[in-house]
Amino acid sequence: MKQTDQELEDIQNQYYEKHSTRIKLDGTLKIKRDIALKDLSFISRMNVKNLYISRCVNISFESMPSQSCEELMVNYCQLKSLNGISQFNKVKYLNLSHDKIRDLSPLRNMNFLDTLSVQYNEVITLQPLSNLFNLKNLYVSCNQITNLYPIRNLTQLVCLFASQNKITDLNGIQQLKKLKELHLQDNMITDISPLSECCSLTQLYLQRNQITDISPLQNSKLIHLSVEENYVTSFQAWNKLERTFKIGNQKVPNLLQVIISKRMKSIFTTRLHLESIKQKRQFLSNLYSSSLHKTISEMNNLTIDQLNLSNSLLLAFGTAEQASQ
Repeated sequence: MKQTDQELEDIQNQYYEKHSTRIKLDGTLKIKRDIALKDLSFISRMNVKNLYISRCVNISFESMPSQSCEELMVNYCQLKSLNGISQFNKVKYLNLSHDKIRDLSPLRNMNFLDTLSVQYNEVITLQPLSNLFNLKNLYVSCNQITNLYPIRNLTQLVCLFASQNKITDLNGIQQLKKLKELHLQDNMITDISPLSECCSLTQLYLQRNQITDISPLQNSKLIHLSVEENYVTSFQAWNKLERTFKIGNQKVPNLLQVIISKRMKSIFTTRLHLESIKQKRQFLSNLYSSSLHKTISEMNNLTIDQLNLSNSLLLAFGTAEQASQ
């Protein structure tokens, strides 16, 4: 039986709704799934403030009307070129993560940007962002960036995610006086002295770098510090940290210098390397001594995992303790 034009139209609409989602609520348009989008001029008839495009191919910013758009998200679209994106001169939130972008130059004049995410791309330099003075939140994790110097003048930055890059040099970051949260995991950082001047930092994540000295942070306002899997050996200056301190997979001969801090709320440490039986015995003895009992009991969490103490060592420790009583 031959289908009517209306029935064919209904089938086409059902297919479209299945493979793409268009939701217009309070000026929001969402387009999802595997669609080739060469022309988005149809959006010009809508007052779209929030445009979200995901898992589409052949995206072209030049065909997108941009007069009213304040939030733009283009993710998982195999996007390589940002040509034409500068016409979105009112966008405050821009998310271009999980694409194949290398060159950020087309963003250089997008001065209204408050939040920018280009995570999981192929970006090598942040130089094109050097004049985006209104940026408060910047997400550049999982790229090929080697330093943060180009963003030294973005003094409104409050939050910076730059983990899983190739960063070796933190020079310039000391000018970011309003920075509160900083993620630098999985880089190649050795010197963190520029962070000593980041006077507003409260959360700092430095896991899996090549750091040996964290003393530049001793006068900071940090509430949370993570330095797991580095080469730090001294924590003597760390009696000011108020809440959470994560240290793991490194040699810590003076962990008690951290624990004694009466303002410390939580310590999480895994895979501790105590270098000798004597050191391990002394560690346990001091840890549970009456002089530290009050300090430890006031803490919310003290997690010590994989200390690698043998049963014979524990037995010897217990015997020694009994003999001393």
